[in-house]
Amino acid sequence: MRHTSLIICFLLLSFAVKAQSSNEKLIQQFLKYNQLMIDKNFEEAVNYTMPEIFKIVTKEQLIQVLKQTMNPPELEFKMGLPSPSDFQQVQIIEGKKYVRFFNNSTIEMRLTDYKNTSPTSFAITKAAFEKQFGQGNVTYNESSGYFTIKSKKKVIGRSPENSDDWKFAVIDTDNQKKILSLFIPAEVLE
Repeated sequence: MRHTSLIICFLLLSFAVKAQSSNEKLIQQFLKYNQLMIDKNFEEAVNYTMPEIFKIVTKEQLIQVLKQTMNPPELEFKMGLPSPSDFQQVQIIEGKKYVRFFNNSTIEMRLTDYKNTSPTSFAITKAAFEKQFGQGNVTYNESSGYFTIKSKKKVIGRSPENSDDWKFAVIDTDNQKKILSLFIPAEVLE
């Protein structure tokens, strides 16, 4: 009886270590993906995107969108690595592992010509950021000209069942969620 209990404990511990190891690999790959985005190495970053997205938009088009989004001439960005949190249980569906979690990040942005920008323009910009990121998630530092934005976005990680080659989809909008529903099961998106 004692021998059976030890075997059961060992098996449970093995499963827990394997799950933790899998989450560690997911986090490691997610942070690498984000570092590539911070470094504006979009050509490499898109390799961490779920490949089905390229049936909707080509890889080259996505890279162009990322370049335009992350390099607007009117804004300066400062970003650090995010803090992933709130990991859900791994779901295995049709031979693929799915994990839903949140990406918590802080972004600092300022208008490139902030010293010559009117107070009205700052108010409009802050209102636009608050609409996108939520009331209370945007602050403005008058002396530096930077808006600090706290963002919490849902992320879906996916890999083949017998692998830890994770690909990611960050869910920014409801429209994006509709597109992702074409290749991510509904029970994962909920």
